[in-house]
Amino acid sequence: MNLAEYRSWSKPRLAEALAAGHALDPADLVGWQYQGISLGLPRWLERLTWSVFVKAFAADGAGVYGWNVRIVQGDDRLLEVNADLRPRTRGNKPWEFGYFRATPLSSWQQTRTRLRQPCGPGVMLDYVHPRNPTLDPTRLVRDPLVALRPGDPTLLLGVSLLELGGRHWHTGSWFVLQRWRELPRSNAGQNLP
Repeated sequence: MNLAEYRSWSKPRLAEALAAGHALDPADLVGWQYQGISLGLPRWLERLTWSVFVKAFAADGAGVYGWNVRIVQGDDRLLEVNADLRPRTRGNKPWEFGYFRATPLSSWQQTRTRLRQPCGPGVMLDYVHPRNPTLDPTRLVRDPLVALRPGDPTLLLGVSLLELGGRHWHTGSWFVLQRWRELPRSNAGQNLP
């Protein structure tokens, strides 16, 4: 499937798909890199930021965690499944940012304020992570994430929310993730190859 097909989805359709989303276990994400595409943002804003990215997932003693990798942007061929994505570099290493913990949404909600955004039984990507600097605004981001097909962790839908004052505010940014490549064992928790 070409991820560009999701660009035609309206925000109400994305919201319906998130609410009807299927269960997702954080353990099913471990060891994989996902090709991501931003949805719902104006094209001019995508040009200033990005439309294609990678999310990587690993595990440590505290559970499942992950990070984002900036990708060299280009044409719509980057939206094809198994596209040749090249990481942007910083200091000769892939540019990683936005570290997060991935926990079952039900467990996350037991200790936090309930989401106003209806969401299926997925996971929460919580960006309060020690690798994000204390004043990094990324630490305010929460991404509920669901599987789009039952029992299939290869195609996921998420939305980015900001947590301010104990409430969650919609950013207007949606994304779809397609399983892309295994995370190299030597790089688990570090970088894209």
